[in-house]
Amino acid sequence: MPTLFSAGGLIGKAVVTRSGDTLGQVVDAMMHCQGSAISYVVVTDAENGGLTEHLRAVEPEMLEFGSDEITYLKDRADFCERAELEKDKWPAAA
Repeated sequence: MPTLFSAGGLIGKAVVTRSGDTLGQVVDAMMHCQGSAISYVVVTDAENGGLTEHLRAVEPEMLEFGSDEITYLKDRADFCERAELEKDKWPAAA
């Protein structure tokens, strides 16, 4: 099993549940200025060809990073209960 993951490979990576249900894809990752750790990953569940989009922040502790996809460690209901981010007003932390 790989021990490193390319940060450049995050954008566009599919996000799925443990059961393989697709939740969306990564559109950005916010880093802490001090320490260079990921604060949160921004996931979109864009629908209707991108006409409807919900952005949600997910802490890296809630994700398992793989070479082909990223697994959200809880279920779809938990993901959908996360607060939506305003398009241009992202928080300092998830």
